[in-house]
Order: sequence, then C-alpha cells, then structure tokens
Amino acid sequence: MIVSQRAPAELVIPVDEQVELRLVHPQMGREMSALIQANFDHISPWLPWTAKAGSKEFAVTMNLAMEHGAYVQGRSYPMAIFAEGQLAGAVDIRTVGPAGEAEIGYWLDKDRTGKGIATRSAACLIEFARGRHHIPLITISTHKDNVKSIGVAERLGFTPRDTQSVNVRRFVRSYE
Repeated sequence: MIVSQRAPAELVIPVDEQVELRLVHPQMGREMSALIQANFDHISPWLPWTAKAGSKEFAVTMNLAMEHGAYVQGRSYPMAIFAEGQLAGAVDIRTVGPAGEAEIGYWLDKDRTGKGIATRSAACLIEFARGRHHIPLITISTHKDNVKSIGVAERLGFTPRDTQSVNVRRFVRSYE
C-alpha cells in the first residue's frame, strides 16, 4: 500500500513557484471534464480512457471519485496539476505489486507542454511518495509513439524495459 500514514484530505504539494499538485476529488469533475474535452485530440491517442471521459462530465466525476477512493484506501496519490492557479493536467502514483512497486502516470494540457511541468510534477510526486513509503521500483508505461511522455520518463532517470506489447513502452527506475 502506498498510503500507510494518512495525509490530509485536502492534500496540496507545492512543486515550485508556479506549479502545485492538489488531491483530486469528485468536485473537480466539471473542471476536469472541460480540460479533457479541450485536449481530447491531444491526449486521446495516448490515453484510451478519454474515449468515455472526454464527452461526459458524469464519467469524469465518477472516475475522480474512484481515484479519490483509491487514495482513501491507501492505494494511490491521484493529483491534479495546477499551473499558475489553473488546472493543467493530472499525475498519479499507485501501487501495482505486492512488494510496494508503483506506477506513475501523467497527462498535461496541450498549451502547457514543453515547459517541464509534467517532468517537475512527476519528480515531485515521486519524491513525496518515496519520502513516506518504501517504494523499491516505479514504472512508467506509455504509447511507443508518445515522444513527449518518453522524454519525461528519460528525464526522470527511468530506463526502458522490454514489454510484450507492440504499442507500449515501459520504463523502470529502481530505488534500491
């Protein structure tokens, strides 16, 4: 489990002067849905869940409720990325293995890419989670053609790992 020590329900993690991470909650549904809709063409090739979530505020709200529930159950840190006070995307780290292995994922508003926000946000969340829990290995899975996501993984010091999937590239980083 990732969250063995309870963090505040209104968890906010400062990344830097312009960026902060805020714990997701169902009340973000309308705002998150609008951001997904505005970025549908940008993120849908890489994130299959957007096919359902991009057009329905209810689906986004339910997904946020499930993610918040996973946090409450101690399985993840689902965080919204806010840049200059505006919702700009999301990053989450969640347990995937019995020995505390975790996976991190992220997406960002198309107008915010290329500024290091995803890299800094992911690095900050990794440091936050590792400062509270034993996480020996973290993985990042991305579409093989998602050059920007691959760049984030590489900048974070992750290395490629073989995968059985034709379309997925998996990156790992050991912390032991």
